[in-house]
Amino acid sequence: MALPAKVLVDTSVFVEFFRGREVTAFQTLLLNNQILLSSYVRLELLQGVPKQALTKIEYVLGGLEKIQPHDDMMNQAEALLTKVKGSGLTLGIVDLLIAAESILLGAPIYSLDKIFSKLGHLNLISLFEP
Repeated sequence: MALPAKVLVDTSVFVEFFRGREVTAFQTLLLNNQILLSSYVRLELLQGVPKQALTKIEYVLGGLEKIQPHDDMMNQAEALLTKVKGSGLTLGIVDLLIAAESILLGAPIYSLDKIFSKLGHLNLISLFEP
């Protein structure tokens, strides 16, 4: 299987990895330096871990390519929000921003959350499906 150049990894995948679960595709992406780290994902991860786990998390996250927020992402998020209105999908703000980053960067999203699968099936984002 050919891997894309870079993959935007969602919080759900990081959580599984940090819980010690086998996430082979994530580990492959990590070893090949193919992970893009959203600032929003970073904040979610740091918010959700106990203080004693911060050092480990920051160590892993520190080596990843970070995406810096900018105005184009907000514009893309607003455009995406307009597209999903009336579709029955409800996106959280962080998921909306991650999806916008994915679109702007042309990078697929690797997530275990169903909302991204639904966006992918509507052809609004591309998915990384190991």
